[in-house]
Amino acid sequence: MLRPIVSIKFMKIINRVIQIIFITLFMTSNAQKGGYFPKFKNNVKFSPVKLIDIVNPGFEFGYERYYSHKFSTQINITKLERLNPFYYSEYSGYKVSIQQNFFVEKLDVHPIYLGIEPFFWKADFKSVGYFGKGDYFDTLNYNYFDSFSAKKIVFGLNLKIGIQLNFKRFLIDAYCGLGLKRRTIVHYDRINPIDVLEPPRHFNAPYEAMKETNDLVFNLPCSIKLGFLF
Repeated sequence: MLRPIVSIKFMKIINRVIQIIFITLFMTSNAQKGGYFPKFKNNVKFSPVKLIDIVNPGFEFGYERYYSHKFSTQINITKLERLNPFYYSEYSGYKVSIQQNFFVEKLDVHPIYLGIEPFFWKADFKSVGYFGKGDYFDTLNYNYFDSFSAKKIVFGLNLKIGIQLNFKRFLIDAYCGLGLKRRTIVHYDRINPIDVLEPPRHFNAPYEAMKETNDLVFNLPCSIKLGFLF
């Protein structure tokens, strides 16, 4: 069973962080009137990479506000959807994150930045797989094929390094990083809830994204986003 208290507490933290960020932006914009700002103070972004994500596909949009040549805050919202037919019969959910950026170079010279990003996502999905005692080589003798439903809750923190390539009003944002995430995945609607999803011989991303678990693992956020400055 998922722990709703954990997700509720985390969402309260996210809500408080959003309030603090907007209060900070308001105070900063008033305190720095007449100061030196980038030519464009805002951008909106879209991630085409998320459309072809094999395990967590969806439509990802972001809004970034620059409040000096050194700092910006970005809010990302993703509507998770079943955009590939290979691993899920149903898939839906959402992801939210807030990212604080520090720019190593000025914004008008394709700046490199460092970012910190707390995130939270929740998804429901349905899929199929072989279940048994967990031994790959038992497929022909003991393991059986079954459909199942699942709930997933993930939250964590990423550290990123990236670069923003500015072309007048258009923007390419490329980044990579390292993070930690707590993920909880619970199956239901199965023949035997005691059995486990059959593991593959080698590392397999869809298996990691669908197996029942409650663990802390590393996260590798890497992507490219397209944006418009205004």
